[in-house]
Amino acid sequence: MSYQLVDQVKVWWKTVSDQESLGTYQKTVQTTWNILRETGRLLWLVFCLGLVFVTWLWTTSKTSGQQLRTWYEGIPEPKSENVVTQVSQFFASASRTTATKVMTQAREQLGLSAPEVTPIVKAVAAAPAPTPTAPEPAAAKTEENA
Repeated sequence: MSYQLVDQVKVWWKTVSDQESLGTYQKTVQTTWNILRETGRLLWLVFCLGLVFVTWLWTTSKTSGQQLRTWYEGIPEPKSENVVTQVSQFFASASRTTATKVMTQAREQLGLSAPEVTPIVKAVAAAPAPTPTAPEPAAAKTEENA
């Protein structure tokens, strides 16, 4: 073996085993771990924010749809079957519990309070009042009986 190779190995080992090098490597590993951990937390919070946004969009769309339906039902023309409404109600009722639990967890993770729920009042057209019929005159009744 050449002395140049042996000398280079000694220089390399001295550099690697130096306390300053070891401290630098430990600090690098710790800093990398901190960056990865905080990146994971950031991604989780962005995911939770996305869930809150989707829920807001869902609620707004649902409210708009209900208002559109109320308007449509107020039109005096004949209506088609409400198949789409029935299907959407089925899917909404099937996923409501799960969505509520997921949203509660996401809001807790973000430190947000639950939104206030306001009931949606559906406008219902009043039935027309019955018109009283006029009683028949007494004279007309007596003629019919004769």
